Amino acid sequence: MSPEKEKGGHELLVYSVAHFVVDFSCAFIMAGMVMEKETGAALLLIYNFCAFAMQIFIGIAADYINKNAVVATAGCVFVALSCFFHENLIIVVIIAGLGNAMFHIGAGVDILNSGISSSKIFPAGMFVSMGAFGIYLGKVLGSKAYMQAVVIILLFVMALLVLLTAAYSGKLVSSGNMKVSFSIKSTWHYISAIMFFGVVVIRSYMGMVMHFPWQGSIACGALLITIMTVSGKCLGGVFADKAGSLKASIISLAGAALLFMFSSNVIAGLLAVFLFQMTMPVTLWFLAGILDKCRGFAFGILTFALFAGYYASYRKTGIFLQDSTILSVISLVMMVAGIITFYAGKGKGECV
Repeated sequence: MSPEKEKGGHELLVYSVAHFVVDFSCAFIMAGMVMEKETGAALLLIYNFCAFAMQIFIGIAADYINKNAVVATAGCVFVALSCFFHENLIIVVIIAGLGNAMFHIGAGVDILNSGISSSKIFPAGMFVSMGAFGIYLGKVLGSKAYMQAVVIILLFVMALLVLLTAAYSGKLVSSGNMKVSFSIKSTWHYISAIMFFGVVVIRSYMGMVMHFPWQGSIACGALLITIMTVSGKCLGGVFADKAGSLKASIISLAGAALLFMFSSNVIAGLLAVFLFQMTMPVTLWFLAGILDKCRGFAFGILTFALFAGYYASYRKTGIFLQDSTILSVISLVMMVAGIITFYAGKGKGECV
């Protein structure tokens, strides 16, 4: 293994573990401090706005600052500090949300930089997948007050590891971000970006409204869904690298649409979730390719899409569109359109 690949592997590992820790910590804070209150739903909305919608602005700042590891480290520290303001929950959700946003942007841009430079989608899939496990475990342990000290220690340890890894990789002073430009090469790419944005909105919305008849009646139902979600996101990058993004997207979303029709069966439902999640890293990789000189901004656009999907479910809008098969078919059409228009904008006839 070359020194560059070895360093890239260390970076991916540390950021993926840190992603687990940050999302675990935020879910722990929300479950233990916030959701037990009468105003929990409103506070969660504020948290999600800070954590996801604000990533657009933090992403732009990170693109210019060009110190991604420092931004990610600040995110870990912010989440840790939020634990000390438990008497004012609005401050807790704002600081924790902004910390979550900073970590995701800082780490995400570094992962995108290394993945795109090697033409690999897998790193993005590996990175994004670890958050789901963290969220699940954080919710489970949210009632354990003694875990708060552990959470704080873990966050500061990960902050230190991120900085040390950046120093080892030579990215502490400068992350190697490209000179910032928000220009888009062609009209085709505008269409492509809209398609990918829409796919992520649908994925987020489905994650909030999707419910299986067996979900509460079998042991570890939520854990099994989490495992399928994590596996789908992670292996989706591998599948796209091996089979090509267009073929992988068609197979995964068409398969999900078919299996959702039989999702009253446990196996069919779990496989549908697995297949549906496989395009997560693909949308991120392609939008970062469109906005290749402002990847923090690109990352933030898709997290804003996540917030939009969450907000639609929060406001009970689009309630007539809860059919998972229909939403999977719409996602399939948009993914195919997004990939084709991406390559039309690049002047290439083939799809990777």
